Amino acid sequence: MAHGDYRLKICFIAILSLLLSLTVFLAWGCGESGTGVQEERGIEERDEGVIEEDTLDDGVEEEAEEGTEEGSMPFSTENQSIGFPTDGLKIAAVRYADHGSYYRLVFELSDMDGTQATVCPSTTAQWLPSAGGVKVVINGIRGMDTPPFASDSIDIDDSLVQSLDGLVVHDDQAVGYVIALNREAGFYLHLLTDPMRIIVDVDKLAP
Repeated sequence: MAHGDYRLKICFIAILSLLLSLTVFLAWGCGESGTGVQEERGIEERDEGVIEEDTLDDGVEEEAEEGTEEGSMPFSTENQSIGFPTDGLKIAAVRYADHGSYYRLVFELSDMDGTQATVCPSTTAQWLPSAGGVKVVINGIRGMDTPPFASDSIDIDDSLVQSLDGLVVHDDQAVGYVIALNREAGFYLHLLTDPMRIIVDVDKLAP
């Protein structure tokens, strides 16, 4: 009887050892699977970050190329307009330069206190046969830091653009200019930001 009890105890111990080994094995396998899921999620999160970064890069690239790629600008002699009604801005700088296939005139804007403007004011551009050039009127302007002022003129040494003339506008919140040309030419009114700039590009290739 004692001998039989001894054999039962041995069998019971063997079964317990087997169950313990099985439990340890299963626990180890589940832990490894969880680690694999975490690593996979980490890869997915990193991939999403790369996609967002690529999107930002694309946005920067589009901003840099806007209005500068030859052959992509919709030149026209039709009336053009951009911007929104606003007030309290000033002309901070006026620049102009030859870009080969087109001539660019830039009107940089700021708030009256000199901080960067965040809104493009209502602006129009139209071909003016009587003046032989493009008339540009920028609204919402309360001051100017740079010529040409009304009735002033800046001579421009270019084969197409002759001068940038200040225009008298009977409105205390608007300024006007005439881009005098030696022939009729298409133009493109648009804007660039950071800083806010109103751009007029004049086509030099069309006859």
